[in-house]
Amino acid sequence: IDSASLGDTIIVAAGTYNENIVVNKTLTLEGAQAGVNAGGRAGPESIINAQQAEFAVLINGAETVATIDGFTIENYDTIGILGGAFSTVLEGVTLGEDPLEVHILNNIVKSPTLEPPHNNNIQIGDGTTGTIIGNEVSGAFLESGDWSGSGIIVAGSSNVVVSNNHVDDCEGGIQIVGYTETESPARPPAVNNLIENNLVENCDA
Repeated sequence: IDSASLGDTIIVAAGTYNENIVVNKTLTLEGAQAGVNAGGRAGPESIINAQQAEFAVLINGAETVATIDGFTIENYDTIGILGGAFSTVLEGVTLGEDPLEVHILNNIVKSPTLEPPHNNNIQIGDGTTGTIIGNEVSGAFLESGDWSGSGIIVAGSSNVVVSNNHVDDCEGGIQIVGYTETESPARPPAVNNLIENNLVENCDA
């Protein structure tokens, strides 16, 4: 990623990568299962093992347009894939400015098989637009009176398409969160988001 040029496509071979990833420029990352819906697929996977880091994949940068396609994301502590700085729980990471556009496609994103909290599997926030399509997510729980862990959450973002995902065994399935003009600090509303053809099961809400 560091040596890639703007607009490059990085093809990631099948295997396990013990790291977490920061995407801060316009790139496409394609795993071994790029273009293949995550539901029930077979074959070798490109696995990002975050080794209990706060996040597995963080996407930021004011001009960033990023695509994450065809990976298995696992063993993170708080958030699997985060586009936008809605959450401030990422310790030791400078989030910077929110990306313009994020496309999260055909990924298996599963919280660790440990006790909660594990906040969210996939999260887009704070004005970032994009698509969340063809993913399989599971195991998001948060022990908090104010928030629930979500399989997929769009928070303070508009014009996001969430389609053909399978969300299983999460506290909250798919959530859209907007803000009022009196919110402090100011955060964007959530309007014109499209949620369609998703399967949500074994979730509390």
